Amino acid sequence: MEDALLRQRDNIAKPQVVAGKQFKGQPFVANPEVIEFADFDVGKTYRATITMTNVSYGVNSFRMQDAASSVISYEYRPAGHLSAGLSAPIVVVFKPQANLDMDTEMVLLTQTGPMSVPIRCRRKRC
Repeated sequence: MEDALLRQRDNIAKPQVVAGKQFKGQPFVANPEVIEFADFDVGKTYRATITMTNVSYGVNSFRMQDAASSVISYEYRPAGHLSAGLSAPIVVVFKPQANLDMDTEMVLLTQTGPMSVPIRCRRKRC
């Protein structure tokens, strides 16, 4: 069983070759590049929308990995396969429970490999 899981993980990400050219780099561009929650208050809910645009040579898709922190969640409807140049919105929801700064990342598993978008949460300062 473990061998089957390892083979499956190895086959998830494959190089993308279109018209004889192999795509290298990040297959999606995030706009904005960093998700930032500044001057937050504990107990309130904050939302930020990020747009993921396919910049690879052909059709690509992505899956959201679970958030690394319990105070961050994602509102996302899977877009399926996105042709080059198309985009999909993702809403990042932040519900702070403590007055602490936090740095984490949103991890996406694409057809050409994993990628991440940084998330920065900064508390109010004097």
